[in-house]
Amino acid sequence: MIWGFGKFSFIDKDKDSQTINPSLVRQTKLNNINALFKVTDRIYQVRGFDLSVMSFIHGEDSWIVIDPLLS
Repeated sequence: MIWGFGKFSFIDKDKDSQTINPSLVRQTKLNNINALFKVTDRIYQVRGFDLSVMSFIHGEDSWIVIDPLLS
């Protein structure tokens, strides 16, 4: 396994995150939100399964997939 979100579950427990900079806590919580998001018409992103974001653009005849592959 390259990336395991379970290792970041401590961030949801207030008592464990009191010594961490609040900006880093917020960023970690946002990184743990995973889903398919509609950005605009014809543009979608899969977020939260890695630090990079996979984007899908619905073109005239096909789909364009942009996957930066962080890991």
